[in-house]
Amino acid sequence: KEMQTTEEMLSLVATECGVGIKQNSKGNREVWIGGKLHISTVDGDIPIAAFYSGANIHDSSVAYLLCKRQANR
Repeated sequence: KEMQTTEEMLSLVATECGVGIKQNSKGNREVWIGGKLHISTVDGDIPIAAFYSGANIHDSSVAYLLCKRQANR
């Protein structure tokens, strides 16, 4: 079976506004709505790649793909 490209994997990540609810350590409900911009930089300041995802997507899901995308360029 042929492996997916980085672009194909990124296309599977939800980019619409994410909604989530969780209970914090004090037992209160926390609600979030929105998204986040994942940015890959060089020298700590210069952005070289970016990807927007829903707020409910874990950062590590996109971090690897951004690094892989840059390695292929």
